[in-house]
Amino acid sequence: MCGIAGIWNQGGFEQQLLEKLTHALAHRGPDQYNFFSGDEGKLGLGHRRLSILDLSEAGRQPMTSPRKKLTMVFNGEVFNFVELKAQLEQKGFSFSTNTDSEVILAAYEYWGIDCLKKFNGMWALAIWDEDEKSLFLARDRFGIKPLYYYQDDARLLFASESQAFWRMGGIPRKIDEKLLNFALQRPNELDGRGLTIFEDIFQLLPGHFALLRPGERMVQKRWYNILEERIEVNENYPEQQEKFRELFEDACRIRLRADVNLATALSGGVDSTAVFSMVHKLGKGKVGLDRLPEDWQKAFVATFPGTPVDEKRFAEKVVAHFNSQAEYLVPNHQELPSKIVSTTKLFDAISSTPILSITPVYAAMREQGIAVSLDGHGVDEMLYGYRQMVYDALSYYNALGRKDQVGEIGKVLTQLEAEEKRADYWNNFEQQYLKGGRLSAVLGKVKQRILSFGGNKNVEAPVESPIWSESIDWDYIESKIPKADLYNFSSKNSLDQLVYTEFFQTTLPALLRNFDRASMFSGLEIRMPFMDYRLVEYAFSLPMESKLGGGFTKRILRDSMKGIMPEEIRTRTYKLGVGAPIVNWLSGPMKEMAQDVLHSQDFQESPFWKMAAFENGAWQGKHAKLFWRTLNAHLIQSPF
Repeated sequence: MCGIAGIWNQGGFEQQLLEKLTHALAHRGPDQYNFFSGDEGKLGLGHRRLSILDLSEAGRQPMTSPRKKLTMVFNGEVFNFVELKAQLEQKGFSFSTNTDSEVILAAYEYWGIDCLKKFNGMWALAIWDEDEKSLFLARDRFGIKPLYYYQDDARLLFASESQAFWRMGGIPRKIDEKLLNFALQRPNELDGRGLTIFEDIFQLLPGHFALLRPGERMVQKRWYNILEERIEVNENYPEQQEKFRELFEDACRIRLRADVNLATALSGGVDSTAVFSMVHKLGKGKVGLDRLPEDWQKAFVATFPGTPVDEKRFAEKVVAHFNSQAEYLVPNHQELPSKIVSTTKLFDAISSTPILSITPVYAAMREQGIAVSLDGHGVDEMLYGYRQMVYDALSYYNALGRKDQVGEIGKVLTQLEAEEKRADYWNNFEQQYLKGGRLSAVLGKVKQRILSFGGNKNVEAPVESPIWSESIDWDYIESKIPKADLYNFSSKNSLDQLVYTEFFQTTLPALLRNFDRASMFSGLEIRMPFMDYRLVEYAFSLPMESKLGGGFTKRILRDSMKGIMPEEIRTRTYKLGVGAPIVNWLSGPMKEMAQDVLHSQDFQESPFWKMAAFENGAWQGKHAKLFWRTLNAHLIQSPF
């Protein structure tokens, strides 16, 4: 896990620029750095290393193959490198390190671009071929690791974070006002399009690669397509549970391979508890573990005392169940305003909640000598973990007249309510859905959410925002998307389209961006067992009733973990989700800062938001969350 950077300039470049570009990523790789020059001084590769596997100098990058043909910079981990190494040794390759990087180089030399399909992990990489005079860029299936690029007529630059371009100098930092306006209104939808809020700064899309030769423009090509990866699923639900558990267990097993200490970011919710529980099952048994570090049992928990988003009591039950250790982290309100500013500027994007809500967890891990965190991201988006997704399923089946499914989903929605509200909710649900007729046009609402991702001209315009003054220019957004093979899920029914979109184009890409940045601020690697491609493909092949039913979201995860995780958490249904208590912060420790921004000349003269909406500064509910985005935008528009 590292920071990577590169410059390919047909007129040559100054070494100092490459060093600045690379060192702007020092927080991502605090352990080592190095550079490579090729193509007669026209190409430069830079690397900042976070040492995870083989901590010796042998693991330093840029790494060159034995016969000097290939040189690579790589950010990420290929967790099945042990198995791939054995395959390549049988084909005549020999290895001098215990890194996955050396295996990647050999795999590319032997299989070419097809090597990507053999990797199980997360990565953004660049490989220079000295013989072919070509540069190969690639990103993992789901975009867990980032890769940004800038290209003009003479040069191509790439880096793990967009802010590196500004710190290098030589590239004007210009915010594209139409893309910024889009991100303010839809903060989860730029990444899935390969866009940023900046002019001429793009992202290599997940599951894509680019193979460039001197003077060529970037053309992204898809190497992974979820629509071509349908898995045959046994109709017997108990056997589905067993298969899901086996895949999840192996995903955790290979993600325990490390030569540094690791921990788990625990919230007390189902997903992170499932990871923590499986890690303990594997760690205690020591079966099939070939690189388990000495320290692996600790949990780190973000707490927000006195706010609605505090889940400390649930995390405490998990820790007690396993007789483990935990570090409970409380925000330092005195430092909150200054840290909001610094983390937001370095984040360099628009997020629907302050990134500061999650950065302290990873900072605390690093302070205690931990370099890897196992987290539970990715399962909500593919197994209907969000309340809105459950409502969409209700709308879909209600419009089709499927009262059997409507009743099952009604039980799930009832369980999502606070316990004291469930009886009333179910009574109202019965009257509205089960004893009456179908509601009109609800299916159309589901379709609206799907079509809006593509900027469909026939989609009903959203209600006028009390915050932002400009409507979205869909034609402009479409014109800015880089040349690539964007997913088209139109062959799926409306409900399936929604889940695919949530996972591959909207919510999850933004979440992965946020957690990559939040962890790498402190030079810490996040591993996500639920993002193992085998598990994802299996989940997307399951029937609906295996995902949502029996009174539960994420049904198959819960059922497959029976007896492994604490029962109270396994059956917990009331979901809070990860996010900052922004209402409390704006009314408390951030109040003075917010007022100063509101009355600043820059904010008052901004063309993006309606000042009347903020005049009273009463931060309540959705209004506070919307104001956060404007504050986010205001902060990143100012210089570093």
